[in-house]
Amino acid sequence: MAKTILVTGAYGNLGRAVVKAALLAGYQVFGTAAPGEMIPEGFPSGDVDMRTVDLLDEAATSALIRDLVSRGGIEAAVFTVGGFAMGDIASTTSADLLEQYRLNVETLYHAARPVFLDMKNKGR
Repeated sequence: MAKTILVTGAYGNLGRAVVKAALLAGYQVFGTAAPGEMIPEGFPSGDVDMRTVDLLDEAATSALIRDLVSRGGIEAAVFTVGGFAMGDIASTTSADLLEQYRLNVETLYHAARPVFLDMKNKGR
């Protein structure tokens, strides 16, 4: 059985590079995409088990991770999902900061925590 890896944000620029490297390294790749996200041109769709999930939704993300774990587990994970917005301190509001926090920290935490707990329970 192939090694398994989860790549969040698999359709993004960094995510696509990680997916490509993981496939070349022989991993079975599980990828995530946001609801409504379009498949980028040239994405190796047939080689990646893609799942649609809103990573801002902790319960939905945990359910997805539980499903992947039930299929044999996740041996590695790369969390590339996130967001970026231009701005400077003069024009950036606290609401802008909170949105960046949600896109970059909450999405990471929602995916990383259940992966970590599974790995910890398996002594990895």
